[in-house]
Formats: sequence, structure tokens, C-alpha cells
Amino acid sequence: MASDENVKDLIFEGYLKKRKDKMKFAWSKYWFRLQNTTLFFYTEKDCEACHLRGQYYIHTVSPG
Repeated sequence: MASDENVKDLIFEGYLKKRKDKMKFAWSKYWFRLQNTTLFFYTEKDCEACHLRGQYYIHTVSPG
């Protein structure tokens, strides 16, 4: 079992496609970064604040 310290440091990241907010039929490639309970998405892989396009807070996850 992972300790609380290790769980806080978990970061998963990679490219995913997301539908654009205004043009629902168009998909764009974004760099996503899951850190703790927040999923950030960026236009560039470097994860700088100027490339941040949004974030989602994930409080509970249930299997599909």
C-alpha cells in the first residue's frame, strides 16, 4: 500500500483529445496533467501558466 506522501506526489500526464468548448464537433489535442485531485489541460507540453486552458476538480472516481 502506498504511503500518504507517495500519493500526494503522483502526477500523470500526456496528450489527449478534447472537444472544443465553442465548436462541439471539433476536437483538439491538449497536454493533460493529473496532479492530486486536479486535471489541468494546456496547449503546450511545457505546462507553463500562459498555456493553461482549463482545469477540472476530481473529488470522487468510481469504476465504470
